Amino acid sequence: MKTAVYALVTFALAMPHLAGAALEGVITFEKTVPAGMLVWVPGVTRAAVPPAVIDQKDKVFLPGVLAARPGTAVSMHNSDAIQHNAFASDKAATFDTGLNAPGSDTAVKVDWPAGTVVRLGCKIHPAMQVWIAALDTDAWIAPAVPAAGIKTVAFSLKDLPADAATAVVWTSKYGQVELTLKPGVEASGKLGPADRPAATVTATLKP
Repeated sequence: MKTAVYALVTFALAMPHLAGAALEGVITFEKTVPAGMLVWVPGVTRAAVPPAVIDQKDKVFLPGVLAARPGTAVSMHNSDAIQHNAFASDKAATFDTGLNAPGSDTAVKVDWPAGTVVRLGCKIHPAMQVWIAALDTDAWIAPAVPAAGIKTVAFSLKDLPADAATAVVWTSKYGQVELTLKPGVEASGKLGPADRPAATVTATLKP
């Protein structure tokens, strides 16, 4: 009996802090709200993660921002009745999938560095764009772009470790900011140039 209890205690001590905290935050923009936004907490692993899929539908990439772990693949599905294309011309990644036929699925390997976000476009339809982030975490969210005229964007990430120490907020227009987290204490940061910030981020890690 003592052996069983000892083994149980040892196992519990070896486990990371149980997930259960939530990160609640708001991005307040002084300037135009960007088309792409992403918030993540590094180093979180979850048991069930849905496949990474981007749909090409009605000449739009859906979703417009996605994250996947480095070395994995994102499936580009074409739901339109016309051909599409996906390409990247970036410092971190350069590739071209060629023509994506209607109904086809094309794999894009996420082989750029962790923490890097790459923009993809369609050479056939220049207005199409999507961002794929290579992240070493399963805890991320891509906040939706609000209606015209609204300059605040709220976000919420749940099931986080109670001792999560860092959060990163990225935007396609104003770069990114890293927040240092302490339970119950509001963290804040600025996006854009230090002398002319484009947005303020506030976030609190709640039990």
